[in-house]
Amino acid sequence: MKKQLNKIVTLILILSSILFVSCGAKWTNNMQEAKELSAKKKQPILLFLNSGDTVALDFKANFLDTKEFISNAGKSFILLSLDAISEEEQQVDDILSLVADYSVKEKLPLLILNKDGYYVGRIERAEKIETVTELIEQLLLSTPEYNKVEELAAAIKKAESGTDKVRAIDELFEYTDENCRRPLHALCEQVLEEDSGNITGLLGKYELQVVFDQVYDMLTPETVDQAAEQFVNLARDGHLDKSQKFEAYYYAAYLYPLVGSSNYDKMLELLNLSYSSDPQNQNSQEIAIAIQTIQAMKDYYDYSAQAEVTPE
Repeated sequence: MKKQLNKIVTLILILSSILFVSCGAKWTNNMQEAKELSAKKKQPILLFLNSGDTVALDFKANFLDTKEFISNAGKSFILLSLDAISEEEQQVDDILSLVADYSVKEKLPLLILNKDGYYVGRIERAEKIETVTELIEQLLLSTPEYNKVEELAAAIKKAESGTDKVRAIDELFEYTDENCRRPLHALCEQVLEEDSGNITGLLGKYELQVVFDQVYDMLTPETVDQAAEQFVNLARDGHLDKSQKFEAYYYAAYLYPLVGSSNYDKMLELLNLSYSSDPQNQNSQEIAIAIQTIQAMKDYYDYSAQAEVTPE
């Protein structure tokens, strides 16, 4: 009788454990909640950006919403799903921002982030995955990257001096995929505060990054001149070396075709400033070719405009 009772108790404990895991893990649709859970449980965030199309809905139903996935992936990840067709305006705004922040181009975006939203990794071509087990195995491969990002982020918080903090920020910045660095913007701004004397020699690098992020947020056809001027002012008054000045003037010139502007005079002015700031730059030949191309476009544009106003 006692042995039978022990078996029953053991079975109840096992079932309770299974139910606890299954019921405890679930998808949330709130970014702040996911970050708080990530910090509390010391687990990475798995973010699914649901476009709402047939492919995304089928993937969610056949993989992400299955008991097998939630009970297993939920042990190691905070599950966050944001819906592009949500009635919640904030959630839609979050998605638009995240698409830009992490350079999302996938049909089925599955991103892995840390508690601060710093980029860890992503599942490439999720639509090719055939089983839930395969998906979970791919997710778990991100564990070393997550641990590294957490280690680098912790080093920033532990840094005792300003210059140590700046160098720690730079380590995380360089470790992060260059297309997914926008969530580090606040850290880049810290560099400007912590090392205004440029003791580390990194000030120019982060001045350029901060302006780049600011321009990205403000750029429209109507503000292109103002946006370009930010790069010009930085090249003139900032702490940029010649290579960084080369980049600043090039970025300024690039803004015009980016918004569909035909201000060829301004483009040529900025490209020439880029070239002259660092003629030995590894990309200087490309700038020279761009100058020739835009000059030819300007000549044709001027000729066409003149032909329209010249009487027959």
